[in-house]
Amino acid sequence: MWSPLWSRITPGPRDWNAWSSRAAAGRPGARNASAPATRACCVTARACCELVTTTVTSACSIPSRSRILRRLPPRASRAGYLRNFLLALFALLAPLGSSGARAQTPRVDPTLESPRAALETFYRAMGRYREQPRGDRHWLLEAERALDLPVHSTAEVERYTADSAANDLLYVLDRLVDPARDPGGNWLAVLPVAGELEPSAQRLVHEFAVPASGPPAVLVPIAFSRAADGRWLVARETVANVRNLWDLVQPYPRLVSRPLSPVEALRERIPLQFQEVGFLLEHWQWIGIGVLLVLGYVLDRLSRWLARRLVLRLAGFRRGLLDPEKLRRFERPVGLFAGAVAARLLLPLLDLDPTQFSRCAYAIKVLWVIAIVWSAYRLVDLICGYLDERAAQTSSKFDDMLVPLLRRTLRVIVLVLGAIFLVVQAGGDLWSVIAGLSVGSLALGFAARDSIENLFGTFTVLLDKPFQLGDTIKLSDVEGSVEQVGLRSTRVRTAVDSLVTIPNRRFISDSVENLGARRARRLRAVLSLTYDTQSELVEAYCEGMRELLRHHPQIDKTRYFVTLLALGASSIDVELVCYLEAADAATEFRERHRLLSAARLLADELGVQFAFPTQTLILQRPQSAGAPAGDIAAAARQGRAAAERVLPRALGGGDYPVPSFEQPDTLSTSAAATPATAARRSAGFEPLEKREEESENA
Repeated sequence: MWSPLWSRITPGPRDWNAWSSRAAAGRPGARNASAPATRACCVTARACCELVTTTVTSACSIPSRSRILRRLPPRASRAGYLRNFLLALFALLAPLGSSGARAQTPRVDPTLESPRAALETFYRAMGRYREQPRGDRHWLLEAERALDLPVHSTAEVERYTADSAANDLLYVLDRLVDPARDPGGNWLAVLPVAGELEPSAQRLVHEFAVPASGPPAVLVPIAFSRAADGRWLVARETVANVRNLWDLVQPYPRLVSRPLSPVEALRERIPLQFQEVGFLLEHWQWIGIGVLLVLGYVLDRLSRWLARRLVLRLAGFRRGLLDPEKLRRFERPVGLFAGAVAARLLLPLLDLDPTQFSRCAYAIKVLWVIAIVWSAYRLVDLICGYLDERAAQTSSKFDDMLVPLLRRTLRVIVLVLGAIFLVVQAGGDLWSVIAGLSVGSLALGFAARDSIENLFGTFTVLLDKPFQLGDTIKLSDVEGSVEQVGLRSTRVRTAVDSLVTIPNRRFISDSVENLGARRARRLRAVLSLTYDTQSELVEAYCEGMRELLRHHPQIDKTRYFVTLLALGASSIDVELVCYLEAADAATEFRERHRLLSAARLLADELGVQFAFPTQTLILQRPQSAGAPAGDIAAAARQGRAAAERVLPRALGGGDYPVPSFEQPDTLSTSAAATPATAARRSAGFEPLEKREEESENA
């Protein structure tokens, strides 16, 4: 059942031969070389079809094929589906075989398949290029395709060499071709075409005669060489020797009337004696270099004036905010940049050879990059100086800290970008430089871990703002006023006028005490009085100091204390603690001086003497007359009695609040309710009777 079906859907030998013929003839531009590949592709497709036929036939011979066939479309539809599938497979395989055959035998460009075609392509393209008012570089590049150009270090020098060689060769050909005598262009008939060349020919030299010369006629040799891909080009030695050919035909008139290039027009107006070679260059080229220097100086002065006017206009004519010295420093690189640009634009007019041009162009390029980096560097100084003046007019100290940091950051960025730009202009690859910087930055990051930590410390100072410029800070063992915040460190001026440099990474890990951010400055003093000062005078002196603090204009009235601190070895110590509302250290020192001077005047007014460290030498200690000899218990009773007499005045009277203590539950009920006992209990003392009983039991 399946044999008739596959005989209908499978192409026969006649079909394969017909398809292969149509595939070889139907492709546009197909040659005899692709026919074997096409036939091979047909054979491969036929083998694939036979393999599919065998597989389907064997698969359909299984017992369950009847169930599968019930779901298949009719026989005619199945035959059409399979035939279309095989045709699509063949259509996909045939172009691959044909393209592979063409890839093995590449076709040479017809415009460069022979020396005649190459020179004709060059001459016609250069003619159209000169006919354009501004010169269409498309035709110039088309003409340069016919030249075997040398390889140079930079694309700029290669472009200059190609343009110069093309214009110089056209200058030579314009003296070899006479349109009046040869209107049909038969002068190219002396060169062979593709069919006239031997297959092994690799080089051809033909000598053209100058029509205006003779006798004998001046011969101009032009060489052609065959490239590896079969193209015929004007040989590299002819391109390199085109300047000598120029000198050879220059005395003779041009036979073709066409617009001249700028170099040709300049050379036409220069006398021949100035075109002789002197020291390295021609005489007129040395004169041209001098003219470029003079023109560069004029542009330098003019650009400086324009830069000054532009900067002043952008700044709103605020001369007071711009430093004149920084403005002059910015003008110098701008003038240098203008001179370098002018020299680079006019350098091709000197008609230097490629080697000399590459050296001069490289020197000008380096000068150009230096001028750009220098200008950007000075512009950063000028802008940051303007911002410094604006920041000085504000009350915020954050601007004063941010502007110097911004100046240093922009300087580093300008220098790094300038170095990269210089390397790229010298012929380096930009991505290679960036990759090298990335790897170098990674290695430098591991080696300079502390520097990176300092950089993050700088960000911490800028974001958290723990202090500002002028604040007095205390960091571990360093205390002083902040003068400068940089990318790596912060400079602090200490009290002894020394400048301490603190790495910024310490601001991340260490605690910073900002003394300049205090709302008030704490003043603490210990006033030592002599022991012969009476208690009433001590109290009077303390109250007098409180009154002075209450009337002081810069003392915080909610926080001041004058109390008896201690009974020292040689003095009665009175402690004074108050808070001065002072914005800076100078105000603090002044007000502290006023307060301590007032304390001395108050002591003189009350007749109080200040003590100083003394030592008393006792030779004999007299026995107390009131104390019984050897009776410890009686001495204790006498002391308690004295305390009972002093207690009402010491702890129970006066303007001082008496601390309230809870009364102990074990107090003796037999104690007499005398006023002294009540005072003792209110002060939190135990009854005397209970203590006497405890001492007797002991």
